[in-house]
Amino acid sequence: MIRSIRILFVLLLSNFFLHAQQISNYKYISPIPNSEFVSKETNIIIRYGDKISRQSISSLCNISIVGSASGSHETNIILSDDDETIVLNVPVPFYPNEIVNVHFNPDVRTIGGTRIPMLDFSFKISPLQNRIGYSVIKSEEEILPLKNEPVENKFLVTTEDTLPADFPKIIVKNNNNPTPGYIFITTSAKVAGVGYYAMMIKDDGKPYWYKKFDNHYPADFKMQPNGMLSYADMMNDYYYAGGGEAVHKLMDSTYTVVDSFKMGNGYVADGHDFKLLPNGHALLFAYDLQQVDMSKIVPGGNPAAMVAGSIIQELDANKNVVFQWRSWDYIPIVESYFDLTLAAFDPIHANTITQSNDGNIIASFRNLSQVIKIDKSNGNIIWRLGGKKNQFTFIGEHAENAPLYFSRPHGVVELPNGNIMLFDNGLDHSPKYSRAVEYKIDETNKTATLVWEYKHPDGVYGATQGSVQRLSNGNTLICWGSAPMTKLTWPSVTEVKPNGSITSELFFENKGILSLHAFKYLWKVKNYTSVTEQEILKGNEYTFNCEGDSTYVTLKINNFSGSGYNSVTVSNYSTATIKPEFIDVAPIVLNRRLTISANEIDGINAEISIEAIKSLGVNDPKAIVIYHREHEGSGVFTPLSTSYNFITKRLTATFTKFGEFVFATPVVNTTANPPLLISPADSSSVNQSLSVKLKWTPLGYAGKYHLQIASDYYFQNIITNLDGLAEAFFQINSVNASSTYYWRVRTTNISSTSDWSKTFSFITAAPGIVVTYPDGSEKLQKGLKYYIRWKDNIDEEVIIEL
Repeated sequence: MIRSIRILFVLLLSNFFLHAQQISNYKYISPIPNSEFVSKETNIIIRYGDKISRQSISSLCNISIVGSASGSHETNIILSDDDETIVLNVPVPFYPNEIVNVHFNPDVRTIGGTRIPMLDFSFKISPLQNRIGYSVIKSEEEILPLKNEPVENKFLVTTEDTLPADFPKIIVKNNNNPTPGYIFITTSAKVAGVGYYAMMIKDDGKPYWYKKFDNHYPADFKMQPNGMLSYADMMNDYYYAGGGEAVHKLMDSTYTVVDSFKMGNGYVADGHDFKLLPNGHALLFAYDLQQVDMSKIVPGGNPAAMVAGSIIQELDANKNVVFQWRSWDYIPIVESYFDLTLAAFDPIHANTITQSNDGNIIASFRNLSQVIKIDKSNGNIIWRLGGKKNQFTFIGEHAENAPLYFSRPHGVVELPNGNIMLFDNGLDHSPKYSRAVEYKIDETNKTATLVWEYKHPDGVYGATQGSVQRLSNGNTLICWGSAPMTKLTWPSVTEVKPNGSITSELFFENKGILSLHAFKYLWKVKNYTSVTEQEILKGNEYTFNCEGDSTYVTLKINNFSGSGYNSVTVSNYSTATIKPEFIDVAPIVLNRRLTISANEIDGINAEISIEAIKSLGVNDPKAIVIYHREHEGSGVFTPLSTSYNFITKRLTATFTKFGEFVFATPVVNTTANPPLLISPADSSSVNQSLSVKLKWTPLGYAGKYHLQIASDYYFQNIITNLDGLAEAFFQINSVNASSTYYWRVRTTNISSTSDWSKTFSFITAAPGIVVTYPDGSEKLQKGLKYYIRWKDNIDEEVIIEL
């Protein structure tokens, strides 16, 4: 007996050294061998240390991954782009508290021909923890009751007419020569005796115009760059976040709804923000609610939490999705400052989107306390300002607020000089206060220098909502969001000069009124300068300026045809064009346009020259191209051969037809990228008695999609081959039973066609439910809380019987 024990001990010791030697041969292994508390959805990462031959990866065969309770697991093998790291993705999660044994002995070789050594190791999956009870929560944002009935349009222009009994009582104080224009504002909270209104308010507090909404509140009422009005027509509210599902509607100068905008790819737009760009495109975003097992992410996390991601889209002039960005692909949930143990929550919460001066996207994310710049060519993050992943050094900021110098921001804008301005709600400041703040951004050295801020002398604090707007005369309009809901003496809107002196403040006398945003615009006033020159002669040069009116335009008449007494008129507009179209990818268009018309002139060949910096308000005009179309408000813009004179600061181009002119920077990088496949998840099981919806998301500029579905991995037996799909999803109405399908997608835009995406597969199976916890072997203690877990592929609700 003693001899047998000694022999067994020697064998065990030999195995120990053998495993230790195997492990020491590798540069990196994850999970760490013999580790505990490993996530049940872990993948396995192995890095030998030398470059791996990609051809040898195809010969992977001798791999075994076995859970002590869940049994054998299939795996997807990936060689990372560093050509060193092998990733084993395990599609089916492991069981809690089980031991997983990995045997790795494939014929994988380095680029030098060396076969990498065999590897055996094990790790233990984390057991279930006791979690807090399930309770659906309201967000930190104001939650409003569900309202989804249709709205009767009530366009009312008021002078001294009798206002409705439920019209909010508004007073204006400190009225000291404010910037001309009307304040655009809404009542966006349920207050007894007060209706839901979108309003234009004059300097004296009286309404110039209002629209009443009978069954729900409006949001985001503003003027778009082309001079049209828009508002978010809310359909219903989120139970897990502020805001709600909306359709963004566009009104003309008669207050008639002439267009509406919705999200594509199956998403429903949120009502926080909508931008109609000068090139005819539109920016919108949505919240995407998904079930996430937060118990694997944070202590106390709910295993069935409903978690919202943020989806940003750009629609082209035909309302096709040409760009989409998902926070799921770039932002880990743990970067949020929100309570991640709740049952339903929004950890990201996009609330503002805007186009940057260079044509990319800048967005603010409240619950990250962060502003992010996104590259529209590929979806990658260019920089991150604030929050847990801040990349900037703040200069001149308040040290007491570090590291969150701004907290839970709203209303971010990029100013023409490249500075970033935002509304700092200040939720995490101590003491709490809100402010408008402006930073000079150095993208190269990653510095953010505080150049201006405004804190109200009364310590106004709006925990939610809010906006900022830099006005044409340098003043700043600040909406304090939810501040009046806290104190009736706090203003809803303040306009201040650069030195911080108040020019005007708007108050609601009704306590509890909330305004998401407030803006100020000139409305129904002359928005252009027009100059006419008489008796034009060939070879002459004409400057279209006169006393009090300057278009900054000079025309050199090379040739023309016509008879009689002629004239040429140049009009320079301070708003963008309506319904622009372009023959190529829509460029980055400035918020400015010209029209040139004539009398008694049939044909023209002339050189247009414009003072770029004075007229267009740009600091670096060298990349700007002048575009032309023959008819104002319709037709396709084509680029003119444009030159820029660094000495005279003028843009010059030759044209041969009168019409409309805009100024834009062409988009350079529009290479199509393969999309990311979303669902069904790779190698997942779907219900064979139901339809299957395939979903993907583009990376960068997108146009149309080419989808292939096959019965084999190499797509030699293609079942579906659809090119020219406009939406990033496709529904298979029926599938074969007990079958495996493979699918892939590629993107085509006006510049190119991408490579194929990764190939995903799914397996069809009979409808069923499998309880994964408890499975009958556990001992549950009275007085504690446990979660019942299951997997299913059905659409119906599940009945739980204990």
